[in-house]
Amino acid sequence: MKRTDTIIVTSANSAYVPLLNGLLESLRDHGADFPVGILDTGLSPADRDGLSPVVERTAVPDWHMSDVQRARFQPPEWIKAMTARPHLRDYFPGYRTYLWLDADTWVATPTALATLVAATSGRDIAIVPTVDPAYVRYHGLDALKARTAILPVYRTLLPEALAQTMLVLGELCSGVFAMPAGSPVWKRWAEEIGPILDFSAERSGTLYHIFEQTALNLAVHRHHADAAFLPARFNWVLGEAQPVIDGTTGRLHVPQPPHDPIEILHLIHSGRSLADKMAPLEARTLSGQNITTAFDYRSIRSLMPVSA
Repeated sequence: MKRTDTIIVTSANSAYVPLLNGLLESLRDHGADFPVGILDTGLSPADRDGLSPVVERTAVPDWHMSDVQRARFQPPEWIKAMTARPHLRDYFPGYRTYLWLDADTWVATPTALATLVAATSGRDIAIVPTVDPAYVRYHGLDALKARTAILPVYRTLLPEALAQTMLVLGELCSGVFAMPAGSPVWKRWAEEIGPILDFSAERSGTLYHIFEQTALNLAVHRHHADAAFLPARFNWVLGEAQPVIDGTTGRLHVPQPPHDPIEILHLIHSGRSLADKMAPLEARTLSGQNITTAFDYRSIRSLMPVSA
């Protein structure tokens, strides 16, 4: 029987159903006992029928954006999921904890989700900073290049002082988090999005996809939220450092010693399309062998022995 105090929520449209299916299969295979809710940003009737055996609740989100902002940005339908994310309690009421997983993530261990939920005990949010010794673009000259690249994006979202502050604070990735229903971060997150949308509309008319993540970062840092920061392996970003693969079990590990197991993989890298996220890559095993594989869940599962 599934737990009723926590819900896993994600979002998808028809284009993302292949990745969504991988996420749902990873939940099943690792014994996740939470109900699942989906913010529907363009699923077809056939998609919804196919998902109904494993998805308990679906909701079509509103825009949470003014008519003026929508006219200025002309955003695609999937942006609804981003503006709706601070309002998950309204779309899926009645839960003590909300566990968000982007549809391009998948769960790699049986303990990952329980650890995230447990980390919210007495805290406002459990979330993963995008920082790890293996993430090379955050070291030395690479760090300077990364900051130089992201600063113009922050400048389209925030006044100069806040844009510079974001460089110092680093990045909390909004693609994986757990948050109690009573957390003050929900309200602060929603409040931070509005000024970002207004500033972007006036400044450039371009809405960068990290606008809601930037708002969440401000909600956590500027308001001194009591946050539990988990290690990077709980939201391992593929494009930051490619995992190494255990050639015997097919499991993924952090590429730097002591090669901790990756708990949740996030298929973020330089390409944002579905084809990019599911494309084969040159990879290495723990024993140093070269292999070619995609990193979506079904591809990695195919490397695992039946008993793994």
